[in-house]
Amino acid sequence: MSVKPTDVSAPPLTADLPGLCLAITEHAPLPIATVDGATHILRYVNPAFCHLMEMSREELLGKAISEILPAKDQCMTLLDQVYRQKKSISHIEQEKDKPHPVFWSYLMWPVVANELLVGVMIQVTETAKLHGDTVAVNEALMIGSLRQHELTEAAENLNAQLLREMTERQKMELLLSERARLLDLSNDAIIVRNFEGEIIYWNHGAEELYGWSREEAVGQVIHSLLQTQFPTDLKHITEELNRNGRWTGELKQTKRNGQHIIVLARKSLDRDARGNPAGVLESITDITERMRVKEALRASEERYRTLFNSIDEGFCVIDMIFDQHQKPVDYRFLEVNPSFEKQTGLPDATGHCISELVPGFETLWFELYGKVALTGEPVRLAAEAKAMGRWFDVFAFRLGGPESRKVAVLINNITERMLTEESLRTSRAEISHHAEVLETQVVDRTVKLGDSIRSLESLNYTMAHDLRAPIRAMMSFTAAMVEDVPLDDTGKMYAEKINRAAQRMDQLVTDLLAYGELSHIPFPLRSLDLGTQVEACLKENAPRIEALQARIEVREPLPTVSASETPLQQILSNLLLNALKFSRPGVTPQVIIRAETRAGVVRLWVEDNGIGIEPQYQERIFGVFQRLHTTQEYPGTGVGLAIVKRAVERMGGRVGVESELGKGSRFWIELPAAKAGPFFPSTLPTAI
Repeated sequence: MSVKPTDVSAPPLTADLPGLCLAITEHAPLPIATVDGATHILRYVNPAFCHLMEMSREELLGKAISEILPAKDQCMTLLDQVYRQKKSISHIEQEKDKPHPVFWSYLMWPVVANELLVGVMIQVTETAKLHGDTVAVNEALMIGSLRQHELTEAAENLNAQLLREMTERQKMELLLSERARLLDLSNDAIIVRNFEGEIIYWNHGAEELYGWSREEAVGQVIHSLLQTQFPTDLKHITEELNRNGRWTGELKQTKRNGQHIIVLARKSLDRDARGNPAGVLESITDITERMRVKEALRASEERYRTLFNSIDEGFCVIDMIFDQHQKPVDYRFLEVNPSFEKQTGLPDATGHCISELVPGFETLWFELYGKVALTGEPVRLAAEAKAMGRWFDVFAFRLGGPESRKVAVLINNITERMLTEESLRTSRAEISHHAEVLETQVVDRTVKLGDSIRSLESLNYTMAHDLRAPIRAMMSFTAAMVEDVPLDDTGKMYAEKINRAAQRMDQLVTDLLAYGELSHIPFPLRSLDLGTQVEACLKENAPRIEALQARIEVREPLPTVSASETPLQQILSNLLLNALKFSRPGVTPQVIIRAETRAGVVRLWVEDNGIGIEPQYQERIFGVFQRLHTTQEYPGTGVGLAIVKRAVERMGGRVGVESELGKGSRFWIELPAAKAGPFFPSTLPTAI
């Protein structure tokens, strides 16, 4: 069982010994001392010991015996052995530093009370010859033998005294144990080390923080164990600790798992009775998260400052000033950004009140910002600061809690915009007036235009009727000439050409009449089933289909559309005949008719395997008289697709084509769906 070191200030072990025992020790001719075995500290010395060491009792007590014995190498080891084994030991050691042989003789025996070791007594003798040591030992044994009964009584008294002291020490140990238990309750790491850095105490908080158990940490050098990185040279920290008794600072350390942490270390220096450094108590708090938050705040502040200084908007923080009735009467600028002067024209505003910078400033702004400060409700508005001759777009919000009277304001100078808007309002009024005048003029001109159109249509019908009469006469006379008048082959050829030209002229006039009618005839829209309309178109054009042996494929379903039946039939016929006409030589014409519905619109496709159309002509073909081939190659008037486009657009739809030269064409028309119905695009075949 270990014994706590006795305080240097405690009374010597012999304070209460009887006079006989004190006489034996105090007047013994042999040097005798008592030490604490654990610390080797001298607790008692007799005059002979003081004489041998040439030092006073005050100088000796409280020192480690290793500091005063000249020959001590083996002595310290034996002293620890006596302390551990509680057995007496004698030893002779030569002092090697003397020019002539000098020997030191030691006799050590334990002082035990109630089976507890309370100290070690040492008899020390110096002699120049080995037999002198023997004589000294024999003399000591003789005295001990002669005074055995006195020593027995003294030992009993000494044991009683030691027992009392051990009881006090046990109480002290309990107190220290309780204090250690309380230290274990601390959330901080509490570490006690000696002045050389060796860990003596390691609380539960240190175990949790660093990961090493108490058994693993005690005895280790703290800075090596924790791989401590100091903010400055360790020598300077040690000097400050020794000078002031305290040191506080941030350290970087490493936990058992390799994690690096930042801690706040508070070091307190403990000194012994002579004022020498005895140990250091360190209270350590993990501030890694705090430093991370601090760094994040610093970065956030830096970003805020960068934004504050770089934004184009003026920004300021103001402190509202109220009178005794809590009425806002002024405000002071606490902070402004570089753009503030540019937006407001107020230089060096920080620290000044607005009333100083702009005399007669409108109370509207005091009331606005005062309400924000009192209620905490942000506000945004555009208003005129007449005293400054500017319009501002402002956004204001309170900084801080309900007690704060600080308001942050974002400011944009919108004077130019407001002037522009005023000009625009004036211009709009003028435009509105002109529009009314123009509208009246347009109505009048529309009426006149309608009359002109009707006159032109009447003229058109008259001209068409008058043109068709001579054309029919030409057709009749050339036919009669071929049949009734004897003509040679050349004459017959010319007559046939005149007849064909007359037929083409008649068809052209007919197509022009049809195209013209599409501009003004009414198109009554109703629900029409595309399937029925396509079937009627195929029946009407069956002779042409059979003559060309064309293959027509109609893919169901064909939905219902909103359209007018007559123009729809005309559209379908023109698209079908167009697909049959422009077939490739030697290739059987194939036509696919299908439909799909997209967002309330039906798209009908008419696809063929004909000659195709180059991309640059795909828009052009929907114009009047636009032909890509000669009449001899593919006869026609060049009006058919124009009729399709005009009719589809009259019914609120669109028309288009997708084509590649030599690979056929895919004409499409879009018409409004009559009603929504199930539609499954995945069931439709892919377009050719």
